[in-house]
Amino acid sequence: MPCEYVKPVSSGVFLFADGTFDLITCLGTLHHIANVTFVVSEMWRVLATGGHVLGREPMTSMGDWRRPRPDATKRERRIPLGYMDALVQRARFSVVRRSLCVFPPLTRICGMLGIHAFRHKVLVELDRLACWSCAARGGVYQVDAVSVGLRLVARKSRHGGHGRQPRD
Repeated sequence: MPCEYVKPVSSGVFLFADGTFDLITCLGTLHHIANVTFVVSEMWRVLATGGHVLGREPMTSMGDWRRPRPDATKRERRIPLGYMDALVQRARFSVVRRSLCVFPPLTRICGMLGIHAFRHKVLVELDRLACWSCAARGGVYQVDAVSVGLRLVARKSRHGGHGRQPRD
């Protein structure tokens, strides 16, 4: 399938007609954008009814900011879980699936062993269970403290409703 690069506009406006896409992927992008709320509303606008957004965003601090970070963007930050939930709801998406991901102890151990944790099905499942277990025991504050990211699948429904409640 042919594709064409369209240079982003700094305002966040998507240069596409309403309902252009069936699928939008946004993996580790929103935490770099100044006006996240507007960009998510643009995603809703250009997504066709019944279309899906697949996303993954960090929820914890992006590292030590006391020293310059040459690889970081000007606006890089985390997106807290509660804020992301409210953002998705405000944009009128229905949540299809929501789960926490990237349990820090697992990634550290795999790193020490020279294993890339997210290239192995068993380790991905272990990560999901570890994040779910921490969430089940502690609530949002502890979830923010132990999980690095949020995976989300959202759908643009015909009525723009909020769908069922998200689940961890």
